Amino acid sequence: MQGSTQTTAQSAPSTVSPAVSAVCMERISKRFGATQALREVSLVVQPGRIHALVGENGAGKSTLMKILAGAELPDRGRVLIEGLEVCLRRPADALAAGIAMVYQELSLAPNLSVAENVFLGHEPRLYGRFDRRRAEREVTRLAKECGMSLPTAAKVGGLPTALRQQVEILRALAHEARVIILDEPTSSLAEREVARLMETLRDLKTRTGIAVIYISHKLDEVESLADDLTILRDGRCVYSGTAGLSRREMIRHMVGREMTEVYPSRTAAPQPGTLLEVQGLSGKGFRNVSFRVAAGEVVGLGGLVGAGRSELADALAGVTPARTGCILVDGKTVRLRTPQQAIRHGIGYLTEDRRLSGLFPHLSVAANMTVADLSRFARLGFLRRNRITAEVVRMIELLGIKTPGPHAAVTGLSGGNQQKVLVARWLLTEARILILDEPTRGIDVGAKHDIFELVNHLAARGIAILMISSELPELLGVTDRILILCRGELTADLTTAAATPEKVMHFATLPATAVVERPPAPGVSP
Repeated sequence: MQGSTQTTAQSAPSTVSPAVSAVCMERISKRFGATQALREVSLVVQPGRIHALVGENGAGKSTLMKILAGAELPDRGRVLIEGLEVCLRRPADALAAGIAMVYQELSLAPNLSVAENVFLGHEPRLYGRFDRRRAEREVTRLAKECGMSLPTAAKVGGLPTALRQQVEILRALAHEARVIILDEPTSSLAEREVARLMETLRDLKTRTGIAVIYISHKLDEVESLADDLTILRDGRCVYSGTAGLSRREMIRHMVGREMTEVYPSRTAAPQPGTLLEVQGLSGKGFRNVSFRVAAGEVVGLGGLVGAGRSELADALAGVTPARTGCILVDGKTVRLRTPQQAIRHGIGYLTEDRRLSGLFPHLSVAANMTVADLSRFARLGFLRRNRITAEVVRMIELLGIKTPGPHAAVTGLSGGNQQKVLVARWLLTEARILILDEPTRGIDVGAKHDIFELVNHLAARGIAILMISSELPELLGVTDRILILCRGELTADLTTAAATPEKVMHFATLPATAVVERPPAPGVSP
C-alpha cells in the first residue's frame, strides 16, 4: 500500500488493508514555524484492538492525535475512517465521524451527575426538558455492555479518578464513537485503579469491537495491554506492528540509542550529619512522623495513594503548616507557616502537578525560573534584567534545558524540560533541601533518565533530596533510603540496599500500629 506506516528493519509492518481499518492516516506531515512536528507519518488502527502510541515528549504523538481529533489540520496527507476519506476541520467533525478523545486532564462537569455528563450537549428530552430517567437508563445500558458499573445519579466530582475516566469513555460511546483515543489515562491513578481501567478497556474492545488508541509513557502498561504498537521519534514513525517488542527494544526505538542504565549509578555518597530533621510531625493527613535527611542524600518517600505523602511535603514546604512537632534545618528549629518562610530556610518544593501548581504557563522560561525570589535580581526596586538573563542562561547550560532561549514560552518545552525549569527555580533561590513530588510524572523514558541524572548531580553538590514517587522501581533505583507511609504514619525507614519490592509493599499496607523499621543514621556505620 502506498503511504503505509514506516518501519525499521526489526518492525512488523501492518498487513491490514485501510479499507477495513477503523482509522488509516496516510503520510501525515505538520510544521509549526521552524519545527517539523510530523514527517509523513502513517498509522493504521484496526477495530476491536488496542493500539499503543508511544514516543518521547516532542516525538509528535499529541500532534498526530490532535489531527485525528480535528483539533489541528495537517499540511499534507489524508485520513480515512473505515475506508472513506474524511476532512476533520474541527473536533465536532471528528466526533461526527466516530472519533472521540479522552484527554489527560478530564473535561467533566463536577457538579453534574454521571448521566448528565454523559449526555451533555445532546440530552434526551421529554416535553422540552431533560429526560433524566431515560438518560440514566441509557447510561446503565451502555455501562453494562462495557462491563462497567457506575452510579448514574451521583455527582461526578465525588467519584474517584478511575470512575471519572469511565464516565468520559461512556460519553464517547453515547456519541456512537468507534475510535476512542486515551491520552496518558493512568497518570493520576493508583495501582488498583490502573488494573480496573485496563480490565475496562479489554472488555470494551471485546464486547463492542471499538478501536482504542492508547498513549502512554508507562511501557509496562503497553506490554500488558496493547495488541498493536506504533513508535514515533522526532516526528517520524520508527516502528509499526504488533506489540511484541521487549521494553528494551521499545526504549531503543524511542530514544534512538541503547539505555542500559535507566537508573544511573550514584556518583557520590551522602555527607555525615543531618541537614533536614523532622521530629514527631503531625498535620492534615499524617501524624507523628520523624526522620532525617543528610546533605547529599536522596531519600525516597513511598506509600499508596492517600498515605499522606503529598500532605507531608506540603507541611515541609510551608504550604499547609503542621499542627504539632518540629522541623529542624542544620540542627536549628524552624517555623514554616508560609512557602516564603520555607524558601528563606533553603527549602525548595517541586509540586506533584507542574501545570496546576508549578508553572506559570503564560510566562517565559526566565520568568518561571526567577519568580520564587525576585528580590535577588532587584536593585533600588527595579529588576536587573541583564542579571536575570545571565543567571537563567547559566541554569539552562547547567541543567541541559532544551529551549530556544531564556525568553521562550515555557509551554513550548517538553515535560522533562519544564521539570528542569522548576528545579532551576529552586537552585536560583540557593535551596539546600529539595522536595520532589512525583518528578517524572507525565514525562517520557528518555526525559526520566535525564531527571535521574539531575537528581544525582544535585546530590553530589550536597543538596538533600526528599523524592516522592508512586513508581516503586524509581524508589529502588534512585534513592539511598526509602521512607514508607501507611495511612499517615511512618511504618518503615529502610536503606535502599536492604529494600525489595515485596518489603516496601509489606510496609505500605501495614496496620498503623506497626513498629517502624529504621536504618543507622546517615554517615554512621551499622
